[in-house]
Amino acid sequence: MLILLSLLALGRPDVVESIPDDPTYNVSSELTLEVSASDDNTIIACVVDHDSVKPGEKKSEQSLRVLYAPEVAINPDERMAIEGQRFSLQCSGKGNPE
Repeated sequence: MLILLSLLALGRPDVVESIPDDPTYNVSSELTLEVSASDDNTIIACVVDHDSVKPGEKKSEQSLRVLYAPEVAINPDERMAIEGQRFSLQCSGKGNPE
């Protein structure tokens, strides 16, 4: 799964820093996301959209690591044991960190 974050700056970006003795600028923006367990390992991409570069030429991707509490399941759902017979349960869990 790839999530492309597109920030359209109307007016001025969050931070613009001029570089002394250099005709360039450092520009940065910040985006805050609310994540869930289903977002774990999702790829986040940051793309520069500017007239001076070709579309997609300046792009950085990173996998999102979301920490979440374990989910636990016990199978089978019916826990009816009969005296004298074998009975087994399977317990499984998934969380991050494992």
